[in-house]
Amino acid sequence: MNNDSFNPIVTGPPTKYAGRYKLRNRPEKLSYHNFVSWKVIEAILEAYGSAEFWDLAAAVRGHKHGTKKAKGPQSFVRYCVRSGWIQKCD
Repeated sequence: MNNDSFNPIVTGPPTKYAGRYKLRNRPEKLSYHNFVSWKVIEAILEAYGSAEFWDLAAAVRGHKHGTKKAKGPQSFVRYCVRSGWIQKCD
């Protein structure tokens, strides 16, 4: 499969995190709600090699946030980036 196979193509407001992402490292420990969402992201990136930021956010739209600060599923995708689990493609 090529990198363009993952659908739906979703767009959201402009963000510095927009772009294609690939796997970098796997987390060692996660709370259950983060584990569930991580497995979705991991499966997509393993199957397709990379995916767009907003597509990953759409894939985990049911993410149960652990904090009141989190705003939407894109918060978890940003958390994955900041934690070094996924990285932008070159």
